[in-house]
Amino acid sequence: MAQDKILLRILTPILKGYICKRARYVAAEAMEIRGGNGYIEDWVNPNLVRDPHLDSIWKGTTNVMVLDVLRALVKDLAGEAFLHDIDACLSNQKDPLAQKMAQWLRGSASRVHVQI
Repeated sequence: MAQDKILLRILTPILKGYICKRARYVAAEAMEIRGGNGYIEDWVNPNLVRDPHLDSIWKGTTNVMVLDVLRALVKDLAGEAFLHDIDACLSNQKDPLAQKMAQWLRGSASRVHVQI
């Protein structure tokens, strides 16, 4: 339970940062699909395009999210839980190509682990 709480501490800013950046792209694609109808104010799309830009400002810029991740690594020692969770996910791979990629990721994670 304590490990999950620590993992949540580092995953929250990582996911907030990723989702805020990804939402901009998805909203722009949604507007493009609807063409001109997605651009006029009678549809919901203009709000959907504006909101992701606001979210990245309101929830914290990418720099703020990175600082929060670093704070979780240093103050809460969340790196150990995070890397352990990644290793557990990689251990369950059955496909030979996925196993090869998992081996590469483990090597990368071990270099990160040494520096944390």
